[in-house]
Amino acid sequence: MKPVFKSVIDVSQYQGQIKWQTVKDSGIDAAYIRLCNGTKLDTQALRNARACRRLGIPFGFYCYWHPQPLALRQARMLVKYTRSEKANLVPMLDVEAHDDQKPITIINKLAKSVSVITNAFGKPPTIYTGYPFWSTHVKSGKFSHCPLWIAKYPVSTLAGYKVYPLPVDPAKWGEWALGLNKNPSVPSGWSLWSAWQFSAIANRRGKLYGMVSLDLDLNIVREGQFSRFIL
Repeated sequence: MKPVFKSVIDVSQYQGQIKWQTVKDSGIDAAYIRLCNGTKLDTQALRNARACRRLGIPFGFYCYWHPQPLALRQARMLVKYTRSEKANLVPMLDVEAHDDQKPITIINKLAKSVSVITNAFGKPPTIYTGYPFWSTHVKSGKFSHCPLWIAKYPVSTLAGYKVYPLPVDPAKWGEWALGLNKNPSVPSGWSLWSAWQFSAIANRRGKLYGMVSLDLDLNIVREGQFSRFIL
């Protein structure tokens, strides 16, 4: 039996004023909305969240997380807005900035941020990262209780997408991604990925799914793991 996946997009102010009805009509299952970069609120975060809630699109917030003195404030922002905007998916910590901090500092601050979110919702946040970044700047296996959202692009150029055209139907994203790349490597501590951002750069799928931007981050979530994301 072929694996089954949920289709998910992640968006920020760089997608412009999104046509969320188009997103819903496309068959995309859920969305993650950038809440903040550090402690700076994304200009489209609340508009996007309220449109998803109005249309019944499952959504969660993510933070482009920085391991600086305000790391805990970022986690608390995720808790605050997840509650106030009635998001129905667990928050995501986007861990791809090291800010010249040593791994032990990143680990300690990330552990505290994860704890704040877990204590608030009874479920840990998902952690988004890439294998090279995590293996170089974090080097820890202590976060395996968090769902792993891995970034790895089997195709990342416009020429590549012309050779391997990405299917329009979100239900076929998983088959396409696995057909080009059996499985992305997972960092220390995890045995499998729960979600995979398999496409981002040069896919030219933005306008098709209601964005102003040409490109759009596309993701799949293992259906057997999707319950871990639901609040």
